[in-house]
Amino acid sequence: MNNGKKFTTTIKRKHWQRKLKEAQENGHFWEYKNKIDHWDKRIDGLEPPCDGVFLVGKEEHRAHIIEIKEFKSSDIPWYCLEEIDTDTCYGLKCELICYG
Repeated sequence: MNNGKKFTTTIKRKHWQRKLKEAQENGHFWEYKNKIDHWDKRIDGLEPPCDGVFLVGKEEHRAHIIEIKEFKSSDIPWYCLEEIDTDTCYGLKCELICYG
């Protein structure tokens, strides 16, 4: 499930815990990133399905990115707005990879 590109990002533990809960309830979670040059370059060329790595402190968690799309910031969950400060953002729909 790898097209050669991988997405890696750091994430605060409190946000990661919310994503784990979301994945448990829905089978997936969304990761949102500001639509700015930094993320444009990182996301450009990613084609789902592809690999994602979420760094939480010293822990590394892996996921499959199954969808990438743009959202208006007003359309994402309120608890994600702490991380978003642009009018539009990227949304990466992810499924956790469970080992063992």
